[in-house]
Parts: sequence; structure tokens; C-alpha cells
Amino acid sequence: MFDNQNPQEDEVKRVGSDWLWLSGMRRYHPGVCHKCLKWPKNVNNLKKCAGCKLIHYCSRECQEEDWPTHKELCREVRADGNQTVFSEAKLSVKKREDWWPFCKDLIRSTSLQLGRELEWFERDIFLFPRVCEVCKDAHVPRLHGCRECNSVFYCPAEHSVQEKELHKQYCYSFFLATQCDIFNALHGIPYPQPFPFPTPVEEVYKSLPDNMLDLLSPQIEGKCSEETLKLEPILAFVLSDWLSLPLSFLFAMEKISINDEQEHLQNLREITIHVIGAAFREQAGRFVNSMEYVLHRLPNLKSLNIILIGPNLETEFTLSNDIENTNEEDINKHCNECHNKGKQVLYKEHHMVYHEYTELYPNNKPNAIIAYNCGFSSCKSWVTSFNSMIHDSSIPLIFTSFTKSEAESDLKHIQKANVEVVLDICKNPFSGQRPFRHTPREEGLFYINNYIGVVKGKNGKGAK
Repeated sequence: MFDNQNPQEDEVKRVGSDWLWLSGMRRYHPGVCHKCLKWPKNVNNLKKCAGCKLIHYCSRECQEEDWPTHKELCREVRADGNQTVFSEAKLSVKKREDWWPFCKDLIRSTSLQLGRELEWFERDIFLFPRVCEVCKDAHVPRLHGCRECNSVFYCPAEHSVQEKELHKQYCYSFFLATQCDIFNALHGIPYPQPFPFPTPVEEVYKSLPDNMLDLLSPQIEGKCSEETLKLEPILAFVLSDWLSLPLSFLFAMEKISINDEQEHLQNLREITIHVIGAAFREQAGRFVNSMEYVLHRLPNLKSLNIILIGPNLETEFTLSNDIENTNEEDINKHCNECHNKGKQVLYKEHHMVYHEYTELYPNNKPNAIIAYNCGFSSCKSWVTSFNSMIHDSSIPLIFTSFTKSEAESDLKHIQKANVEVVLDICKNPFSGQRPFRHTPREEGLFYINNYIGVVKGKNGKGAK
């Protein structure tokens, strides 16, 4: 059995007493009480809403408390006898790839009926319902829910047996995804300043450990140095998404051979990174706080210059489309050790696509370009900037993706330009460790920066 206990309230407050905690987002999970989010002893004993028959509660009290929030949606999708909005799923969804369009149609029609966009937890109700994972039957008298992860349901007989071995591979990840969502809903989203890095500033250069868990284990197990904060496991997994940003950069730069024109990474006193396609996850203060870890790993590095470039940058800190912005308030929030050693992260933002930036600032040459969770294959606007991204063959283009299939597709799209593959697509050992539920499903889950690759332009020439 997994330990389904979240960190105690007093422990969370003690560890993060000096942090900013942003409001958490409520999410829906079919195997926990929809109101109190408590983990049931038996997922099959939760009581379903008598109206819509889509969500479940641990008690009548929780159902009554939640009714003011749930009633609008419930009345729109109210069940007719045993007929719910998922009654046609078994007949309509013949193949795995049919499931996502079926769910999207339900979300779209319900949104139209309500005259508003659905909240995220309401969308979850249609994306992750209690139906058989194999046949999508919603009317089995007693669907069997996995009592380890409380996330996946099967027809009691053949389908639970049929999928048993496959589900074992992902059961703990489903469990962890639920626990992390519950943690954020109950405690909020941690915004630590300074970031609780796994190591203090190194005195001598050390190569990265094998993977993220090796790096975080001392903090989780309480075997860390006095300068390093012990973290509860769930909190460590939540924060690992932010730590994955600097570590993915360092991993890629360690893996690739540095061009003769550049010094070895460990000898550089100044590094400039262009973060392209920057959006919410790479936004301003939180990104700068986590990227400070590059300063911790590289003893000789004094200045890390981050240039955030993207048309979808949130405008919280951006002054205009082409005005450089340095936020002094965030720069001064480095750890004391970095401050005392004169190490700093500087950042600027540009609300534009990358080829527009290179036209405005043709001489601003970075040590590397990086696109986190890039979406080269899913966003057509990338194509217009491919030439600018690979124009200088001495500059590596690092990109990450959520899933293996997405990464392979992203690589195929960038290969339409004249590129050399420096690091072929591989599982990123420094991906975020927090699983997120995924629809359409590739193994049912995705992770931040899960796969990574590196390319360079050939002979300074771009796409034809």
C-alpha cells in the first residue's frame, strides 16, 4: 500500500513559513471525496451524486456542503434514470483515439448549455470520469476501482484482469498525481524565495548526479547538509518542476560537445540563455528564482543572463513589446551565499516571436537557446522562427517535450530546417517528478520536460 497521507499542516507551514503561497486550483479526481478531498479506505464505497451520477462524496454532509458549487453543472447534465452523459461512450468509443474527441464534445456542449467556460475541475469531470478504462462502460453496477491509486476503474471481471499487469507500471504515478493535486488544493502553490536548492553553492565543479531523484533524496530523507532544507516528499515532487528548468539546461550542456569557439561550461564566468516560446512556466520571478541553481552548480559563474522571448508571455512584468525589462526586486532575492559571492541572475523579457527578436537585436548572441515543452509539432507559428533559431551553428538549440511521441514529432519538425542532431531524443533524467493526468493518453500521464533533445544549424545555414 502507498502512504496516502499528505504532509501535516504544521510541517508544511514550518518548512514554507517564509514563502509566498499562491491560491491552489481545485481539481476533480474520481476516487476521492469531491468536497473534502479525503482519501477513502475503499474507493468503491464513495457515494455518487444522485443527480448527475458523475461525482462522488464520502458523506451526505460533504455532498450538502458542495451543492451550492455543484448544482449549476449538475442540473445541466442530470441523469435520466441510469442514463448519464457517458451512457453512449461504450458504443461511440470504438478505439482509444476516439475517447478524446468524445470528451471534448461533452465539454463543448456543456459549456454552451451553461453559457460559460467550464472551470478546470468541471472539465476534469468529463476528462477523467468513472468508466471502465478498457471498454468505457459507465453502467457496470459496481465498477472496480484500483484501491492503490484510486484513479483507474474497470469492469469487475475480465477487464480488470486483462489490464492488471499494464496498470502496475503506472499505478504509483497515478497515485502521486492525485496526491500532488490534493496538496495544491489544500495548501496552495509554493513560491519559495529563495528556492530550497538541493545543494549550496559549490566550491569546485561537480558533474550532475544520475537523475533528479538522486539529487533530491538527501532532502527527502533528511540526510542533507545544515545549509539545505529538508522537504516532505510531496513538496519535493511539486517543487521538482521548477528545479527541472535549470537542471535540463545543465544536463544538455554537459552532454553535448562544446564548440571550439566556446569555453567549457565549468569555466564560464557569464552565460546568456535565450528562452524561446516563454509562457507561464518560464514567467519572470519564479523562473529567475529556480534558474539561480545554475549559479550553485557552476562555481566560476558570476552572471547568468536570461532573455525570455515569446508571444504568449504573461504581461505581469512586461512593459511593452520591445522594451527590455529587468526586475530589480526579484534579482535581490537570491540566497545569501550567491549575494555574498557576487553571483546573480539577470533577466529581460520580450513579448514577440523569436525571429522578430533577432531582427531587433542581431548582435545579442547567447550561449544556448532553449525551448521548454516546446510544441514545435503542435504550434504552426514556430516555423517562421526556425531559421533564426539555427542561424548560428555554434549555438545549441535545446528543446524538451511532455511525452516521447511528442518529442519525436517535435524533432521531425525542426529537422525540416537544415540542422544537425547533437543529442538525439532521450528520456530526460532531470524532468519534473510530478505526474500530470493526460488526455489523450500516452501511458495516461505526462511530466514537465520529460524528453529532451539538442540540435544545431549546419554551417550557419537555416531552412530552405
